[in-house]
Amino acid sequence: MIQDIFPKIYDNNYYPEKEPDDNAVCMIFKENNVVVAHDESKGVKYIPQESASSLEMDVPAGDISFPVYGQIKEYVGEYRYLFSVGDEEYYLVTHYKGECEPDWTEMGYVYEHYKALRHASPKYKVFALMTAYHLHCWYRDNTFCGRCGERMFHDTRLRALRCPECGGIVFPRISPAVIVGVHDGERLLMTKYNGRDYKGYALIAGFVEIGESAEDTVRREVFEEVGVHVKNVTYYGSQPWGMDGSFLLGYYAQLDGAAGINMDREELSMADWYTPQEITVQDDDISLTSRMIYNWKLHIAQGD
Repeated sequence: MIQDIFPKIYDNNYYPEKEPDDNAVCMIFKENNVVVAHDESKGVKYIPQESASSLEMDVPAGDISFPVYGQIKEYVGEYRYLFSVGDEEYYLVTHYKGECEPDWTEMGYVYEHYKALRHASPKYKVFALMTAYHLHCWYRDNTFCGRCGERMFHDTRLRALRCPECGGIVFPRISPAVIVGVHDGERLLMTKYNGRDYKGYALIAGFVEIGESAEDTVRREVFEEVGVHVKNVTYYGSQPWGMDGSFLLGYYAQLDGAAGINMDREELSMADWYTPQEITVQDDDISLTSRMIYNWKLHIAQGD
């Protein structure tokens, strides 16, 4: 999955005094776009339709890279240390000197939607992008205290924002969500989202509500989206998913009762039962969803 970057090691410790050297990687966002470059390459990257987003079509096939501090330090006004991946340190650039932005085209970079890079390579840079975007959104959305409205400042020791007026403290927000592989022993219930740029196959999914256990969320989301009941809820695995600031918890659950589907058409465009022979989804080495679908096809449906 996206976080499986061995032999690279992700270190999320916060070092407030750390300063970038010329090789430090700079993450620069504007709304939903990130400054990125692609190595020269013929053609575009092939994305299987079974796990594709409309934003990923026609993306160049070459490896991605981001600006390094030595290239743009004359423009950088403010930055924030984020994390390291292997021997690469990542910084979030938040302001330019005199609000003068580099000419990215002249430097070989473009602004590209961050979701268009989900299947890019190398994978560890995609993981770094997703994690940096998660932190970028948190910093952006917490400039001012939600309790009293005062401007927040960064804690001197922790990755946290503090209010000098009321003393409120805000840590990075992580939203827990479940992904559910509903099956009847012989078939897996697969879906497609309605009105989203991701057009591939999916499983039942939803955010954990206040006061719920993850298992309760599984049962509620399954009934709300497809109108069936489940039993024997079993945990499979987890995944950080910085694209929407969530933390995904994967579960399998067995059908309990009738298999007739009553689909929530506001959430889903399709929901149906598939035998292992009918499933074309492969493990894309990125998402928990594709891993769970492929795992069910290979192992759970065979009784392993």
